[in-house]
Amino acid sequence: MQKILCPVDFSETSKNALHYALGLAKVWGTKVDLIHVYHLESRDAASVPYHEVDALLEARKQKVDQAFVAFTADVDKQFLGHFFKAYGIFTGLEISDVTRDGDYALVVMGTKGDRNSFEQLLGSVTTDLMTRSHCPVMAIPAGTTFEPVHTVAYAVDADAFDPERGTTTPLGGLLSFTAHTGAKLHVVHVAADYPLQAATYAVIHDDSVMEGLEAYIQLHAIQVLAMYVPKRRLWERLFHKSRTRAMVFHTSIPLLVFHG
Repeated sequence: MQKILCPVDFSETSKNALHYALGLAKVWGTKVDLIHVYHLESRDAASVPYHEVDALLEARKQKVDQAFVAFTADVDKQFLGHFFKAYGIFTGLEISDVTRDGDYALVVMGTKGDRNSFEQLLGSVTTDLMTRSHCPVMAIPAGTTFEPVHTVAYAVDADAFDPERGTTTPLGGLLSFTAHTGAKLHVVHVAADYPLQAATYAVIHDDSVMEGLEAYIQLHAIQVLAMYVPKRRLWERLFHKSRTRAMVFHTSIPLLVFHG
């Protein structure tokens, strides 16, 4: 069974995500690997002689090791795998490289909610990783506790949906997730005005996609929301208004994102 990767920054939000990942690992019978991306503060790197940088980096790594020991002191070690330290400036890129080279079925990481305007423009580490990762990414809202997953709602665009084939977007990662959890899959489209012709999936009438999805989630006790996000170049990511990105900060349940 492929493993789960959990990026951590040693915050309470990432601790909560780790507990959720360990809950999934117990159900799946797999392990959770942890990764922390670190770098030197620019003021530190600029204020020391070049020949002392290595010593500064070694001290930084030792500090990360100490933080890891304290961070995992109260978690179930039975399903805990390896801990990776990665040096790099671009956190999402470093984690993406690990998902490419490792045997991972899923990335589970925490999200804290709304960010300031600068972060909303460039995207958080979570949303950045969603466009780079080589496996699905699940964002866990702060305060979410793990429960066995029985229902998953997959939000689709009706124009991309084929009732005979299912959908035109790749579903391998999503179907793997539902297979391992045994969850029932709800395929949902939200529209303000749409003819009632579809019989194989739900069409929700609402002027707001996010509000329509949240209402469906509450009505059907959905535990995980799945969405597809296409890969885009940096310039497109900066200026594309993404419903998926918006849902990362507004949904009340874990968000599972996969892309082709």
